[in-house]
Amino acid sequence: MTKLLEEAIAAITKLPESEQDGIATLILEEIASEKRGQEASEKSQSQLGQQAEETLEEFLQDDAKTTAIEKKPSEPAVKPFWQKIKEIGTKVPREEWEKLPNDFARNFESYMYGVPTMDRHGDAETRRRGDGGF
Repeated sequence: MTKLLEEAIAAITKLPESEQDGIATLILEEIASEKRGQEASEKSQSQLGQQAEETLEEFLQDDAKTTAIEKKPSEPAVKPFWQKIKEIGTKVPREEWEKLPNDFARNFESYMYGVPTMDRHGDAETRRRGDGGF
């Protein structure tokens, strides 16, 4: 028992019996309510987990059906990552690609976050944020 609870009980013992019973009833009702709330929460978490699993399973089944319908006989069911990136890249206009600096891939962190860049030979250079067209 904590010290604070001991102090509270000591103070309650000095009250008339009717008030002690009232406080005891309040405390017991609060404990019961807390227990019911916790049980309801656990039950709803379990139900949410089950619903999530069912929804995921439905999604995967629908996705598999869609992929099977859309794919050509010679095309794999799931495209490789590099192929998806390549397809996305073809949607970007050529003039937008030309705006990127020649060393963008090597010095991405520099252009995005201002960290030192690497030159062609792997030596660090300092570039202020905003240099190179950004």
